[in-house]
Amino acid sequence: MDKQIYEDLIKILKRFIETEENNYIIMALWIIGTYFHDEFLTYPYIYFNAPKGSGKTRVMSLLAFLSNKGKLTADLTESNLFRNAKTTSFFLDEFENVSKKEKFTLRLLLNSAYKKGLTILRQRKDSDGNQVSEEFDVFTPIAMANIGGIDNVLQDRCITIIM
Repeated sequence: MDKQIYEDLIKILKRFIETEENNYIIMALWIIGTYFHDEFLTYPYIYFNAPKGSGKTRVMSLLAFLSNKGKLTADLTESNLFRNAKTTSFFLDEFENVSKKEKFTLRLLLNSAYKKGLTILRQRKDSDGNQVSEEFDVFTPIAMANIGGIDNVLQDRCITIIM
């Protein structure tokens, strides 16, 4: 890792975000890791928990901009996750609704997408009308932010930053 890139990231983060000193280090290293995440067997999520008006969206926008192929979204569906995981680092802002019953499949995917090797199989019709299996790898960098917290299983896969 080029030390100058790390130091530049710290300067950028300090310019736009006010947080504890250790959090700048965590965020800078996590951002750098998004460019190499395929080299790891696991890649922790980063989770921002803070009250309304504390700058979570600003943090998520900045990290998405600085990360490898970052995409800020307020409503991730399971199909978007598994279809775009290989080409996107996801930044889930306003992540309050993940515990709802209708988000069960998304929660299952999020509980597993931090670890290399999990695939999702989906059926589709080929050009001849035959059903074929399509396999998707869901291993991808993910950052989340909300006010209310997340369940214990998902939190175990996160580096938590309280703002």
